Amino acid sequence: LLTLALFLSAALLLQGATVAADSVNSARLFSFCLDGWTSFRGNCYLLVNHPDSWANAESFCASFGANLASVHSIWEYEFLQRLLKTGGHSFGWIGGYYFEAAWRWEDGSQLDYDNWGKVANPDLFQCLQMDSQVGQGWSSHDCSTRFAFLCQNNPGC
Repeated sequence: LLTLALFLSAALLLQGATVAADSVNSARLFSFCLDGWTSFRGNCYLLVNHPDSWANAESFCASFGANLASVHSIWEYEFLQRLLKTGGHSFGWIGGYYFEAAWRWEDGSQLDYDNWGKVANPDLFQCLQMDSQVGQGWSSHDCSTRFAFLCQNNPGC
C-alpha cells in the first residue's frame, strides 16, 4: 500500500513537472519576439512607421529575417488592422503581390484567405495594401507608393 501511494505521488509530481515544462516552453514560444515586435498566434509582427515602396519595405523586413506580413485568417487581418490604426496609419503594405497571373504571398505561403476591398487592374497595380478601417479589405496598389508596412517573422523558424 505504501508502495502504491509513493508511486501515485511520484506520478502526480512528474505530471505537474511536465505541465510546468510545457507552460515554460509555450511562454518561450510566445515571448521570443525582438523588442518592438508584437506577438500574435505564434508569429511576431512589426509596424514600421517610415513609409516606403513595397520592394523597399520587403527588403527592410528581410534584414530582420522576416517578410511583409501574410494574412491567413480574419483574426490575423483584424489584428494587423489594429496595429496600423494604433500607429496612426490609414493604409499599410502587406506581403501580397501579383506575378504570372496569380496573387501570391512573398513568404511563399499559400493564399488560403482573402479579404478584398477594391480590386484594381493587376497589370497596373501589383502589390497588396490593407486599409486600417474596420470593414475595409485589402486592395492592389502601385508598388512604388510609399506606405507604412507590417513585417512578420515566425520565431520558431
